[in-house]
Amino acid sequence: RDFYNEPFLLLLKTSVEPSTIIYTLDSSAPNGTNGLIYTDGIYIDSTCVVKAIAYSEQDTSMIETHTFIFPSSVAKQGKKPAGFPQIWGGSSIIPADYEMDPEIINNPAYSPEIPGALQSIPSVSLTMNIDNWFNQYTGLYVGYPNSDISREKAVTAEFLFAKPDENFAVECGVQNQGGTSIINWKVPKQSMRLLFKEIYGPTKLKYKLFPDSDIKSINTLVLDGLLYSWVHPFDEKQRITSLYFRDQLASDMQNKMGWPSFHGIYVNLFINGLYWGIYDLHERPDEDFMEEYLDADKEDFDIIKHNPNTIVAGSNSAYLEMLELARKGLSTAEALKNIQKYLDLPAFIDYMILNFYLGNYDWAHQNYYAARNRVQNTGFRFYTWDAEHVMRYSDVNYNNLQKNDTGGPTEIHTLLKQNKEYQIMFADAVYKLFFNDGKLTPESLEESFLFRKNEIESAVILESARWGDYRKDISDGVTYTKNDHWIPEVNKVLEEYIPGRRDIFLSQLRAGIPKLFPTYLPPVIIVENQSSNSTRKIELKNSNTTDGE
Repeated sequence: RDFYNEPFLLLLKTSVEPSTIIYTLDSSAPNGTNGLIYTDGIYIDSTCVVKAIAYSEQDTSMIETHTFIFPSSVAKQGKKPAGFPQIWGGSSIIPADYEMDPEIINNPAYSPEIPGALQSIPSVSLTMNIDNWFNQYTGLYVGYPNSDISREKAVTAEFLFAKPDENFAVECGVQNQGGTSIINWKVPKQSMRLLFKEIYGPTKLKYKLFPDSDIKSINTLVLDGLLYSWVHPFDEKQRITSLYFRDQLASDMQNKMGWPSFHGIYVNLFINGLYWGIYDLHERPDEDFMEEYLDADKEDFDIIKHNPNTIVAGSNSAYLEMLELARKGLSTAEALKNIQKYLDLPAFIDYMILNFYLGNYDWAHQNYYAARNRVQNTGFRFYTWDAEHVMRYSDVNYNNLQKNDTGGPTEIHTLLKQNKEYQIMFADAVYKLFFNDGKLTPESLEESFLFRKNEIESAVILESARWGDYRKDISDGVTYTKNDHWIPEVNKVLEEYIPGRRDIFLSQLRAGIPKLFPTYLPPVIIVENQSSNSTRKIELKNSNTTDGE
């Protein structure tokens, strides 16, 4: 499995003799009744998936799967690839979309970059019988409610990296991922989840997938495809301002602040040999995630998602007790002390500051995880999730400080704001994060933003060719491209949002009721080095003026 530019003859062999090798080229599973008998080589001159088994009278081997990718044939991916359906079924029938837009592929501004773009980020190739993908009633890629959200299929997942000797394949499960995105085909580019279970193969993916994480054991991976993107059905402004990495950036910043959050990398996804677009391949903060990152047994955790009653693991009883206690009032010192039996307050304050600073719009009536270790009796921590709507429309003035969603973190924050000590703790955290090389300074945010921007910059061309023209004939007549849409939005964030957001956010905090950040910054204490060890000169500097007086 790798990328190829020249045709070659593929040879298959087995160490068991006598035996017969059966292979397929349509991603279906080869067996005694399905496939071709291998004789003396398979000529490969375009992107294809080869699945093969060896069998004799005594035994049958496991299926071996290899995807061979030719950039030239990816670029020619047409409207109706052989074997694929013309329509996608489900609750409503929509035309299938497979084509790589010739207007992008043949554009001199992009065509020289196509081969490099395919290998600029890793690739994931998912293969299984075509009917398992697209059967209107039993398939995976058909749209809810015809596709049961809990439905799983056995799939082969191949991972292709910059170094071919690191490439590997694994048998796992695949299911739909997402809420509104899969209902009635809101978007045609569906998100998925890879599941590592004994019924499919290994129970864990034993691989260090994320460079910024030391974890080498993964239970669940999300292939997130919506990503505040060009295929959104009704929000034209969202399509115009798409970056494709807002959600991952929010999680990157939470990790950077020192609190565990999901890690991710961007990949080019292939389905049965067809290019499917850019996907954010990332973790999910479930009980297996907690087990790995918090060094405890996964059975020890209570985890909820989106609201107090959606239980991911354990129980919601402690969370409901926390809400009940908070609603009785948190203005006193005793109340603040008691709530910390349920809530990790430093982690909570940082989480709130992050979501206020980045202007998370689609939050917190949903789009959060909360987890605690009930055995160690730790307080609940909140984890960013589905944060595609941070920096929404790159509106530097957006203010979400007054959000107060029942049962979520914003309600808890609203109740905590009545406590004077909480106000001071909040202001202290703001000062720590936004000044003196803090983790949310404009420089720090720009660093993380540029990392993700540079990661996908070449691959955005492929996304444009695959999905940039999807709304063209349906609604707005626009083909979304890297140069006309993505780059201008990147520049707007770098030139306007990041330089200006901190001061605007601090002004919002100062104007709030109650005020969550003081009018004046604290003085800076400077200790000057002296030649004698017995004396030090201490200088107090006023950080609120330009001349230091």
